[in-house]
Amino acid sequence: MASLLWPEADAEAARSRLRRTLHKIRVAFTVDVIEADRTSLALAPSIEARIDAHAFEAACVAGELNEALRLYAGDFLQGLSIDGCAAFEEWAFFRREALRSRLVQALERLIERELVVGDARAAIAAATRLVGLDPLSESAQRHLINAYLQSRRPGRGRTPVRDLWHDAQSLRQRHEGKVAAHLGMVERHPEEEPQRSD
Repeated sequence: MASLLWPEADAEAARSRLRRTLHKIRVAFTVDVIEADRTSLALAPSIEARIDAHAFEAACVAGELNEALRLYAGDFLQGLSIDGCAAFEEWAFFRREALRSRLVQALERLIERELVVGDARAAIAAATRLVGLDPLSESAQRHLINAYLQSRRPGRGRTPVRDLWHDAQSLRQRHEGKVAAHLGMVERHPEEEPQRSD
């Protein structure tokens, strides 16, 4: 923690600054707000703090999937980076990936649940969000196609293939840049094919 707050200082100086800062916090508040020992810092149990990442995980465990999806407004510590602190970057990366994996699982569970109860529209919305997380995921694409195939509209039977095609095209247009960057390719139009020399 000391090296995170004062990366420019050497280890001993950073720890000294941290001790002084903790002392000032204790003086400023009438109750202990931080518990500290030689290896860790934590909010005191008496302090009520709602952390969205914890609330998200709790909602997933409780099966409150819609609430979990509402809480996941973006990737963990998105855009936050601390120069020269590899330990923080590594911790944040793995924490971010773990939460993102739970989001994928929550979306898949919600899609299956909505299809069971017959709410295809909700399943399509969840599947669309799932595809948005990883446009290259075949599993996500299958979830979206399956949700459309099980969707029924009054007087029209199953969802027309035309609607599915337009939605697929819309997804492709939104994410084709990401796909190209991921593959390291630029789409080549037929007329741009190189001429073979005899």
